[in-house]
Amino acid sequence: MNFELLELLGIGYVIEHYMAYFKKRQEEKAYKMYVTESLRLIGENTAKYSGGSYIQMKYADMIEPKKEETRTANEVILNLKDKLRSLNG
Repeated sequence: MNFELLELLGIGYVIEHYMAYFKKRQEEKAYKMYVTESLRLIGENTAKYSGGSYIQMKYADMIEPKKEETRTANEVILNLKDKLRSLNG
């Protein structure tokens, strides 16, 4: 890591730049999700009207698949009880 550059620019500048970059990336991601979901719903509604098929999976689920639950029902219940106990102090 180039600490001379960090000292030259200042940590505040680096943090500010990173936060702006992160915000821009989040906005771009939100826009892509919005557009792809809108197009998916338009296709779905059109297909239902005409009796055709359509993509059922959301874009968000394609790029970030949800983790499959591997715990048993009892493990889930015990975990939930532990979390509730920790909230009560």
